Amino acid sequence: MIVHRFMSAIEFRKLMAGEVLENNSTHKGHKTSSVGFCFFTEPPHEAIHWLGGCVDCDYCVTMDIPVEMLTKSKGQYRDPKKHNSYEPFISSSMQMERTEWCCRKYSNKEAQVLNATPEFAMYSEIRRVFIKLGVIQP
Repeated sequence: MIVHRFMSAIEFRKLMAGEVLENNSTHKGHKTSSVGFCFFTEPPHEAIHWLGGCVDCDYCVTMDIPVEMLTKSKGQYRDPKKHNSYEPFISSSMQMERTEWCCRKYSNKEAQVLNATPEFAMYSEIRRVFIKLGVIQP
């Protein structure tokens, strides 16, 4: 399955080095049923409008991951048509539900990296400012 993931520079370096990445986070308080690493299928230029400000965007990586490794889940995000700020947590009337795909563990041995770009890195700065201001947790 072709999926995309915005990630930090640290995660990207580990992925490209062939390390097995593990994450058992339940993302409590973030209105999602996802566990671990989250991926999306929408084009990154669209997804950045609801993910920007709440995820690390140092790199956007497109991968082909075996579908049996992924679990389908749902998440609530800012609806960019109703709220044009990159503030990640807003009233429920300005949110939309998105399908996510998640897994607890992956590496570049199972997940074939098709493309990687730092094109969206400026959105990581927005997230860092929100963390500094205490709007979101790291």
